[in-house]
Amino acid sequence: MLRKKKDTNDVQIKSASTRSGRKSLVEARGHIRPSPSPTPKRKTSSNEKRKTSRIHLGRINYSVDCNEEEPEPTGPISQYDFFTAACCGKMKAITKFLDDGGDVNTVDSCNRTALHRAALYEQTQTAELLIRRGAKVNRCDKLNNIPLHWACRGTSFDMVQLLLNNRAKVNFKDKLLNTPLHVATRVGFTACVDYLLECGAKINEPDSEGDTAIHDAVRLGRHKVVRTLILHGADMFLKNKDGKTPTDLIQSWYNNVKDAVKQAELERKRKELNAQKLADEMRESSRFGEKLAVNEERRSEKSSEGLLTHGKMEEPTVIADKMENFQEDGVIFFKGGSNTN
Repeated sequence: MLRKKKDTNDVQIKSASTRSGRKSLVEARGHIRPSPSPTPKRKTSSNEKRKTSRIHLGRINYSVDCNEEEPEPTGPISQYDFFTAACCGKMKAITKFLDDGGDVNTVDSCNRTALHRAALYEQTQTAELLIRRGAKVNRCDKLNNIPLHWACRGTSFDMVQLLLNNRAKVNFKDKLLNTPLHVATRVGFTACVDYLLECGAKINEPDSEGDTAIHDAVRLGRHKVVRTLILHGADMFLKNKDGKTPTDLIQSWYNNVKDAVKQAELERKRKELNAQKLADEMRESSRFGEKLAVNEERRSEKSSEGLLTHGKMEEPTVIADKMENFQEDGVIFFKGGSNTN
């Protein structure tokens, strides 16, 4: 019976596997162990993408240098670049995207179009171009906001006027039943409030909490808006779902301000008392330190005059008499005898 001859490589592999784990079987064959594959990471977007996708959280400062001319786009314009161009007012990029067959009403993850973004960032020329190319003026996002809501947040009178001239619905409500008048009131956009009322905005329309525009203006302290709403006939006796009228809110606001002023005054007095107490403590500590310094000085003066023994001062001659031995002229005298060096 023929026996299979052992391969020398198998012997080397076996000997390598019996070692203290420093080499693996793959290393014994002369190959390099491949590095473990990296853990798949979650796909992340750039900061700019995250910013433009969170417009509802706040307004990002997109600025375009007026002296710098916009370059001609060379390649195709992506949807993200199209939205960014709408925020920045880059007309050539927008035109390139639309000429290449892009949809002017394309939406992002929040169902917002380029017109929503242009309305928020006060890009009136961009909005005019988008409307001419077929942008829907009353297109809703996920919160049921139309571009007119965002124009009121952006505080651009020209943008509000442009959208209303293109048949934007002045009394359109979002999911919280807020009209553009509610939004303009909350941001303190007095000129927009006046213009919306002239265009037919319902002044006493309630939101989901029963608050009208005058409720919001009083609660937020928008004094100019309150005056404008009263001149246009806002009802000061309408109750919200909490049973509060704007007059009640004014009284409540007055009481809150009064309590806040009183609390601030008490806090100021408390701080003054604490400061006075601290000053008194420091003054007492300084007096105590002065007393210690005087006592130390007196003690040093007494010790310089003589030796202190049991708390009493004695003359040096008395102390010398009490000494049992002393040295004089190289001879040490002891009690009862003498010894010479």
